[in-house]
Amino acid sequence: MNTTERPTALVVLGMHRSGTSAVAGALVARGAHAGNALLPSTSDNANGYFEDARLVAASDALLASAGLTWDEPGPLSRPIVAPEARAAMVEVFCALRGRSTPAVVKDPRACRLVPEWSQAMAEAGLRPAYLIVLRDPREVAASLQARDGMSAYRAGRLWLEHLLEAELATRGAARVFIDFQDLVQAPDATLDTALGVLGLGDVLRPDVARGTGVEARLRRQRAEGGEGEVFAERVYAFAKGCLGTAGDGAVVAAAFDAFRVRWLEDAESARAALLDARAREGREREDALRLLREVRNGLALADAWEKAPSRAPNPRVYGRALDAAHSEDRSFAARAQADGGFVATIGGPGIGVDRLRLDPDDRAGVFEITALVVAGVPVPDLPAAVVACNGVVRPTAGGLLLVATDDDPWIEIALGSMAPAGTSVPVRFDLRGRGLPELLWSLVEQEAIGATRLRELEALTQDLAERRAADAAAAQAEAAVVLDALDRLARQSAEILGWTRRRTFRYWWRRWRGKVETPEGTP
Repeated sequence: MNTTERPTALVVLGMHRSGTSAVAGALVARGAHAGNALLPSTSDNANGYFEDARLVAASDALLASAGLTWDEPGPLSRPIVAPEARAAMVEVFCALRGRSTPAVVKDPRACRLVPEWSQAMAEAGLRPAYLIVLRDPREVAASLQARDGMSAYRAGRLWLEHLLEAELATRGAARVFIDFQDLVQAPDATLDTALGVLGLGDVLRPDVARGTGVEARLRRQRAEGGEGEVFAERVYAFAKGCLGTAGDGAVVAAAFDAFRVRWLEDAESARAALLDARAREGREREDALRLLREVRNGLALADAWEKAPSRAPNPRVYGRALDAAHSEDRSFAARAQADGGFVATIGGPGIGVDRLRLDPDDRAGVFEITALVVAGVPVPDLPAAVVACNGVVRPTAGGLLLVATDDDPWIEIALGSMAPAGTSVPVRFDLRGRGLPELLWSLVEQEAIGATRLRELEALTQDLAERRAADAAAAQAEAAVVLDALDRLARQSAEILGWTRRRTFRYWWRRWRGKVETPEGTP
């Protein structure tokens, strides 16, 4: 085999936890070089992974572009579009050239990415030679279960994909099959055979002083009695017949093709089951979110019916000109006064104030704002002066009510010429936080008082009609006016009685916002 055309890069392929690190480490001990950006060792792999961190990152990026992760069974969908990852791989492979001994690169992810790795090595001027490492899938599953909590079924699916994808993609290239168990039992003999098949037997000779770094303790899991995937075990039994060879020949290829067809069929069935499970999970998540929203709405409603918070409100005021926006640097905290009111100052030298924004608190609630005074002048009709808000505004006898269901409630008030331009403008107002029960019962009380006054008016008008009966013409004209008024008052009385019979939160809320009409059939 001619190895002088391009520098050789030994590519160690194999499923995760199959002994690929031990193989790569043994090759490094014989003089192969793996680069200077290797992943650090861990408790799971104390002797080191011998994986270039940049290649691992690039491989993860390629898998992610195909919608997969290292532990998610495929197969991959191609083409994989990840130009930055491909460029990073070429850069790493270029840096491995220029040495007298072959390079060694290793990453289990490469089993599923042989076409991408091979293209990057070709662009870097390297000739790949593949060592396909086998290990009993039951031992692999036990190791992944111990390290990652992975199920035996998933480990078996990944084992099949790594082997079958690597075998298909390396046909016709320089390659050799080796087994982790053989490596542990006879490391030098196993490597001598593998390197001989690759034509590198005279290049990487054993180093007695350095040894191989392969120890029996590396094989912590055993296949005896282990749980595995039956189909994977069948494939492993066949693949062991290729050990120490390149696995060439039409018979071997046909057998692996048959295994691959079966794997793809199973993978499609598994993918369909996974999609169905994800769809069910999505529906369950939507149901859970819907239930959560309903619970939150219920809690918010229950909270709204609690008494008004005992803490004092924390109002802020803002001032702006018509051509400007409100900003925090022009906001001022209102100071509470002994009489229960609040005062603040807006504007300043060179600052025009055409709009006043008042934030009664930093959380949602019902707020009654009265007695607003700007520059010493009371605002005569506060509800009419409101130009914007983030809640619902209803007028009251001395001001307005702001019902805000969102945090940071606010109203904006047009000041007109009340605030002199370019001066500091004092502002004073009364503010009271009110709970919904208090508010609604106040409305009921107001309507009850109105009903009493209506009955008094009915009695007075009836007396007037009786006393004027002698003057028929005059009485008829006045009676028409009075009866019209009585008709309106009667409808209002019926409406009030209807309200008292339907005391639900939804009704009162809609009635208060003006969305409930007089009950059908009311006189």
